[in-house]
Amino acid sequence: MNEYRAMPNIIIIGGGMCGLASAISISKALSPSQTNLSITVYELRSVPSTLGDPVNLTPKALRCLDMLGVFEELEQMKAGCEVDAIQILSLRTGKEIGVIDYTGPEGTGFGGYKGWRIEYGKKLGRIEELPGADAASVYFEDGTSAVGDMVLGCDGIHSAVRGVLVQPDRKPSYSGVAAAYGFVEVKAVLGENGRPFFKDTALLMSRYGSVMTTFCDHDRALVYVVVLMRTEEQGSREGWKLLEKDQEMVRKEGMRITQQSAIPEAEKFIEAVEDWTFYPIYLLPPNGQWATDRVLLLGDAAHAMPPKGESIGHALEDAIKFAEVLSRYGTDDSKTSFRFFEHIQRKKVEAAHQAAVRGWMPAHDRGAVFATVFEWITPLFLWWMRREQQQDFLEDPTDIPCPDGD
Repeated sequence: MNEYRAMPNIIIIGGGMCGLASAISISKALSPSQTNLSITVYELRSVPSTLGDPVNLTPKALRCLDMLGVFEELEQMKAGCEVDAIQILSLRTGKEIGVIDYTGPEGTGFGGYKGWRIEYGKKLGRIEELPGADAASVYFEDGTSAVGDMVLGCDGIHSAVRGVLVQPDRKPSYSGVAAAYGFVEVKAVLGENGRPFFKDTALLMSRYGSVMTTFCDHDRALVYVVVLMRTEEQGSREGWKLLEKDQEMVRKEGMRITQQSAIPEAEKFIEAVEDWTFYPIYLLPPNGQWATDRVLLLGDAAHAMPPKGESIGHALEDAIKFAEVLSRYGTDDSKTSFRFFEHIQRKKVEAAHQAAVRGWMPAHDRGAVFATVFEWITPLFLWWMRREQQQDFLEDPTDIPCPDGD
């Protein structure tokens, strides 16, 4: 028996939320039965870092974080602020069109939730998975390599694991929309005692596009402002950084979207942002391949969603569900584990993707008539989706069916 087989080894590519959640959940699920288990997370960046903007953690995501033992620590750190609902407001009328509720019928939330190491600076080069082999070999561009019983690709929508092995021709495409975001103190806009027009989070809709405002700190002193705007793809991170220098362009676009607004405070928040950052929105074609014999994609690497607030929830759920599957099959039969995981997760995720596409609101001029009709049908759409969403919030990711024959 090879040395690495004496110590089962799981390789995780990607040290973001999905990769770390996978490491935690697998170690929790397998440690009682496999005390010699080795899990190594390989992260592209040289140090822990943040990318993109603040994230919306739904009750689904919070439930998963609690199962991982992270939620309580976030509460103690006073990280972020509690959100009871997302208000959808019309900039045309100033009225509330609908609400995405996070508190449930009783107002208390859904279900009560409103041994591994990391190596940094590891850029994936290639993965070798020889036919009939009982392991996969991973090679990094710094000349190092690793061998594992299985490899988990948790490296996001631009997944290198998907690109070098699982499905190289499945590439994300730029949506034509970028989220320009920035931060502003409430008192800078409304004074010391001013109260904003929204309670927690608001999505502001007009015929010209969408703007979002939300509190993003525990004290509710800081507001995160997002302008969804159409712009050409810049081709590289440096290109987007160069575009960010034109701060006035973003303000003008925000003012165009909120022109003739019945909520004048929205314009004030946009005007008060001093530093805008671009986050280009990419879309991944659905229904792609998730696995080979020894390599499995999880989270956005497998099924990135349009920006609707649930990609993180699905990624965390993937991590916990796959850990539960491994607790039943062990690490020896990766092909069977992967097949069963897809059996219990793919149909649900693909349905969620279709729902996210229906709820995705691109940033373009819809015209006065269509914009008005859109406002009329939005409450019906939210009502239609509410039951499915609430069931998803309440689902326990560890409650998975027994495989056939168990």
